[in-house]
Amino acid sequence: MLARWDSLFEPSRFHDHLARAAQDVEPASRVLRPRVDIREEDDAFVLHVALPGVKLADIQVEVERGVLAIRGERKFTTDESVRKTYRRVEHHFGAFGRSFSLPDNVDTDAITANLDAGILDVRIPKRASSSSRKITVNAPS
Repeated sequence: MLARWDSLFEPSRFHDHLARAAQDVEPASRVLRPRVDIREEDDAFVLHVALPGVKLADIQVEVERGVLAIRGERKFTTDESVRKTYRRVEHHFGAFGRSFSLPDNVDTDAITANLDAGILDVRIPKRASSSSRKITVNAPS
């Protein structure tokens, strides 16, 4: 059954999503699904994406219309002499992609991403909350 997903950061639905997405690879499509940890700080959301063996040049992070997309490819060696020496390969290789709906209170222009030791850290700053103010209602004299 399909259900509309308002925001990945909605806690109850987020935990359900994690349970369904626990596998590294979806069997039907064989699409890589890197594991992602999401935490919330006072001033930002932080995503930790496990991308061991993926080079910086093979990762794209984009945001468009309130959706953060992380795409790339984990490549297997193209050196044929090295490929012949493998007897067993348990790592998954190929294209990957993850998308996340962002809440309205984030500053998409200030998102940063850093790759270190196979972990992509994406920091999504929250916008300063606008305080409410009283508006004076005028009437023609």
